[in-house]
Amino acid sequence: MSPFEWAKYCSCERAVKPVVFGISGTALTDAERSLFTEHNPLGFILFARNIQSKEQLKALTADLHTFLGNRKVMILVDQEGGRVQRLVPPLMPQFPPMSLITAQTQSYQIGNAIGKGLSEYGFNVDCAPVLDLLFDGASSVIGNRSFGSDAETVGRLGLSYAKGLADAGIMPVIKHIPGHGRSLQDTHLNLAVVDASLEQMQHSDFVPFARVAESGLECMAMMSHVIYSAIDDTCPATLSSAVRSVIRNQIGFKGFIISDDICMKGLSEFHSDFSTIAPRMLDNAVDVVLHCNADIDQMRVILESLKC
Repeated sequence: MSPFEWAKYCSCERAVKPVVFGISGTALTDAERSLFTEHNPLGFILFARNIQSKEQLKALTADLHTFLGNRKVMILVDQEGGRVQRLVPPLMPQFPPMSLITAQTQSYQIGNAIGKGLSEYGFNVDCAPVLDLLFDGASSVIGNRSFGSDAETVGRLGLSYAKGLADAGIMPVIKHIPGHGRSLQDTHLNLAVVDASLEQMQHSDFVPFARVAESGLECMAMMSHVIYSAIDDTCPATLSSAVRSVIRNQIGFKGFIISDDICMKGLSEFHSDFSTIAPRMLDNAVDVVLHCNADIDQMRVILESLKC
């Protein structure tokens, strides 16, 4: 079975709930195992807190792949290179930030090397590459994670990197669609608003994502909690059907859209609890909700709010 066929599980006899969770430690706790067995989430994302050694990591991913039964389970990680790399030496080499990648061959080789390393450890999804453009004066949250400021160059390098991952059996997640580079704020900490006109974004921010979409490469896309005032000035992209429409109809991206972490402070003023925000996101903007902090009470509330 292809690693890119998770969507079909939404219509299984025992429906998979479209949410990806972090877990608390280097192995599933009894409480986590019980909750996830009862509610059947789509997958899991691992962080440094979950990684202790090669043997432990392989045992953890093997457990995650099997304990929910005979289906493909998403196991994600943020492995971009540079300052965003969860598997560090000696588990994997230190890879350069995307700002230092200048050629398509180099970009493919780095993506492929990362993909092969992740496959060895049991991962099947990498939240990379970053296709956001670099803008002077913007928040440093993107910074050297970007391939640069030229939209066509970012599109070419990003597509090569994504192809490298895919050829190693890893699903790429292009981020942060439709573009986070202009943001003056880090959505981990604050509400972020992009005030560029739609025409400005069409000729710059959207371009790298459109190039990947045009290629036909099978991948996912991550949407961040940014308000794009020219599209919808009432709420972040992850809650906006208007932004989703732009992604589908103008950028042309047809694959799975996953939210950025629902725990980010940039989203907090738009909900009072997780029981309302997760269904709203799924109804309006995303196909999969991402929750990273492993708070089991929050995870339970989200799972119980999803009636599929």
